[in-house]
Amino acid sequence: MVLNSTRIFKKSALDGSVTIYLGKREFVDHFTHCDPVEGIILLDSSSVKDRNVYVGVVAIFRYGREEDEILGMSFCRELYLTHKQIYPRVAGPSSSPGNKSGQHETANSWLHEKLLKKLGADALPFQFQLPCASPVSVAMLPHGLETKDTCGVRYYVRCYVASSPTEKPVSRSVVNLAIRKIQYAPSWPIVGQPSASTHKDFPLSTGKVFLEATLDKKLYYHGEEINVSVLVQNYSHKTIKHVKVSVVQVADICMFSSGKWKVTVASLDSQENCPILPGSTYHKRFDLTPDLSSNIDKYGVFTNGCGWMEGENLASSTMVTDKEMQDFFGILISYQIKVKLYVGSFSPLPGNDVSVVVPFVLMYPNPLLSSEKGSSVPLVSSRDDYKKTDHDQDNSTCYSDDLIFDNLAQVRVRRVPLIT
Repeated sequence: MVLNSTRIFKKSALDGSVTIYLGKREFVDHFTHCDPVEGIILLDSSSVKDRNVYVGVVAIFRYGREEDEILGMSFCRELYLTHKQIYPRVAGPSSSPGNKSGQHETANSWLHEKLLKKLGADALPFQFQLPCASPVSVAMLPHGLETKDTCGVRYYVRCYVASSPTEKPVSRSVVNLAIRKIQYAPSWPIVGQPSASTHKDFPLSTGKVFLEATLDKKLYYHGEEINVSVLVQNYSHKTIKHVKVSVVQVADICMFSSGKWKVTVASLDSQENCPILPGSTYHKRFDLTPDLSSNIDKYGVFTNGCGWMEGENLASSTMVTDKEMQDFFGILISYQIKVKLYVGSFSPLPGNDVSVVVPFVLMYPNPLLSSEKGSSVPLVSSRDDYKKTDHDQDNSTCYSDDLIFDNLAQVRVRRVPLIT
């Protein structure tokens, strides 16, 4: 293995007509802009002949199980965020709103120059800018022997050969290279000490039960311990059997106007200093650390991986700076602490339990800010072992002169939508 080398991700169509080269597969949403998707398309002139070559970024949103698709029903939507004809070059501005550099694009980065020099005259550069309104990549963890695509949002750089944009290409001339759109914790401070309180009285009984839950901060990093302070004041004639504190992952699927998918990813059921008798006070701190290793066998857990990552973790909280974008298609992930008191009663009436919910943010720290501050919080580990830098910086410091080509395996292409 060559030290200080640059990994280049490569994927070819089955007929070898086109090949995609990318320098990285993770693109960061900085809330005000996104990292540009830069790459190279290598053509096989003998296979392409007089046809056109198109390239774009497609977002695939699956909001239901693939095995449940019967009678023509589909739980999957595909949308080209950016799309253009890369060969032969056409005059005039690009028809894609996500194309930042236009049709007459030149090699404007170190990676472009290096690959163009190595691949020859049949290599064509491209550059796209992902819109900030597009959702973040998430995927539901496969359950049991489930091998088909699960619910989630996935991105692909798609290149294909066709005679016209409206022609359905042959599957052997289509290549899809999976990428991810991710978010890190914002650079601005997220201050505050979240807390929530409630009180409840019971039918046929006097007095109330007061419950308060407080967190030490609002933003937590993956792998960091969450401290929950619980205060219970029992001024009723009821006896509280035990206290349960849980970390709940909430997935809001924007395709539906109501209903959220909730899964408990960490919990503590404490009977210490219990039962809480009438007239007594209970105060205790709970420490919880949600991680994916303890939720492998649970159904409905969303992760930040898309099937090709190593060391994936729970999906991070989705931050939307513009509230008008919350109704955009996608899956919004949030987290909350739920504290529940189990009240003992012989009464047949339901609703004796007392609960309170405290929201918080769970994300990865920004690698650049963490390196500057010397943070020891573990970062996301994936197959993309490249240096993460802002696209406004000098790209000559991002890559080395030695290139290692990672030839990715082919994946099944179900269908390619027509582009109008």
